[in-house]
Amino acid sequence: MSDGGHVQGIERAAARDEIRQLAYRYASAIEKRDVDAMVELFVPHARFGAYGEGADALRRLMHDSTSGLVFAVILVANHLIDVHDRDRATGEVWARCVAQTDDDGFIEQLIKYEDRYERHEGRWLFLHRRHRLW
Repeated sequence: MSDGGHVQGIERAAARDEIRQLAYRYASAIEKRDVDAMVELFVPHARFGAYGEGADALRRLMHDSTSGLVFAVILVANHLIDVHDRDRATGEVWARCVAQTDDDGFIEQLIKYEDRYERHEGRWLFLHRRHRLW
């Protein structure tokens, strides 16, 4: 996708908009603890470290990550997206999370996500999401 022509520019803008929605939908899925909504945001072959690959791995990760969660709100900001071609993009997202857990009480975090996106069956999805806490 080059910046050269009008169609490519519109295509690039549409890709960025769809990718931005991934970050917002991710935050919403965390807030609602909606595992099925989270699974819909990742390509089927996404890897989740020690949890493995695919939807079942993500379900296990989400269960372990949210089991002691009373609530969590993630405010998404500073989303930079680089579209490399029709099916690949990278980006970084800063977010602020306010949460309450059974064990730790109230928590406030700054998070930087380093993302890789892939278009799968016509939809932009997360391929990989690196989560860094500050």
